[in-house]
Amino acid sequence: MCGIIGIIGPEKLQTRMPPYRRAPVPAAFECYRGLLVLQHRGQDAAGIVSYDNKTHMFASEKDLGLVAQIFDKPRIEKLSGYMAIGHTRYATVGTDSTSDIQPMVTGIPFGLTMAHNGNILNYFSLAKKLTDDFRRQLLTKNDLEVLIHYFAHYLTEESGGIPDKNTFAFENIKKAAARIFDTMVGGYAVVGLIANEGLVAFRDPKGLRPLVLGNRDE
Repeated sequence: MCGIIGIIGPEKLQTRMPPYRRAPVPAAFECYRGLLVLQHRGQDAAGIVSYDNKTHMFASEKDLGLVAQIFDKPRIEKLSGYMAIGHTRYATVGTDSTSDIQPMVTGIPFGLTMAHNGNILNYFSLAKKLTDDFRRQLLTKNDLEVLIHYFAHYLTEESGGIPDKNTFAFENIKKAAARIFDTMVGGYAVVGLIANEGLVAFRDPKGLRPLVLGNRDE
């Protein structure tokens, strides 16, 4: 059991404060507020990754412990941008190493960060295939890393090569997610950010893990 959240909004999100106190805030702050509510779903570790479309960079802050202990004002201010995802961890796979804390980020073959709640039951066979057939070097023992590799690989194939502004189509993203469903056995809900594109979210075909879509009118 883990907690996940994804935020995407206008370049300057607004807080739910009275108008005279309202000020633009980064998506990471809204993510932090969400993780406080999701703290009960995981107390081992927490993390937030944001994407800044002006610098074209991901920013990451994560550590072992509770959300309120990890994130203070300086750490949140490092997480610029209007897209962010967050995770509270209840460890069921992987290790206590900080390298296994989510969200996880890759820059190859394109910028991608993901967080998930759940378990991939065929993790070991998929990890072996990545290492033996795809020549990928895994850096953690977390099943999310395998999911990221496969999603990036499938989206690249569906796009006819490294996706660009013309091939990064929503239809290709859906096809990549459908191939994940055919490959990954287990119950999982996933949120992710694709650099320069936006937020993606999906869950296993049987809907074993909770995932809610919400919209704020403002």
